[in-house]
Amino acid sequence: MSALSVLAYVVLALAFLTALLLVSWLRFEGLWDASAARLRVRWTLIRLEVDGRARDFNVAISGRRLWTRAIFGARRPTRREGVDSEDRTVTANAKKQKPGHDTTSSGASFGVPSLLFYRRLALDLISRVRVDRFEGHLRIATPDPALTGIAYGAACSVFYPLAARSRRVELDLQPDFVDALPSGRIDFELRVQLASLAFLGWRVLRYERSRRPRRASRRRKE
Repeated sequence: MSALSVLAYVVLALAFLTALLLVSWLRFEGLWDASAARLRVRWTLIRLEVDGRARDFNVAISGRRLWTRAIFGARRPTRREGVDSEDRTVTANAKKQKPGHDTTSSGASFGVPSLLFYRRLALDLISRVRVDRFEGHLRIATPDPALTGIAYGAACSVFYPLAARSRRVELDLQPDFVDALPSGRIDFELRVQLASLAFLGWRVLRYERSRRPRRASRRRKE
């Protein structure tokens, strides 16, 4: 067998494995309420799990835990350390700032077109998600009533299109303008094909690359 034939077989095998990879499903299982916060991501025999109550992250294959790492366990800085760190940050920013250049008025690169693009992207992702089970009972609250209204509208625009696509969704969203912290319970099982995630990721990369010339021209004008 010639080297060219071996190479052709290798290319065909890689193409076949890539196709199998893209059509496979990525499964998400999550639970959040007042006493627990957990997210599991499953792909074939691999499982990733984040447990907010135990504050750990672990990786398992075929049910055997291979790696575990504590999260949310970083030491909180003291008051003096926080002040020193803030002073160093302000000094460094002052050195980097050019004379006559106002960094606060340079304009945010993440404007309305970007928000519209990522909103369409989120709705496209929702249309590709398969819902096995979703139960959500939430009271949306923030310290600011105006922000509560904005958060409630954003949650409705994300969750209710998902609820309309499946009869396995039980959803109840309510704004709470009195309390400062959200409450409720979310329990779900979702799945999405890796091909869909790869396609959406390619769209993000293409969009961000198209924004680079505009950001560069804006900096030159400033």
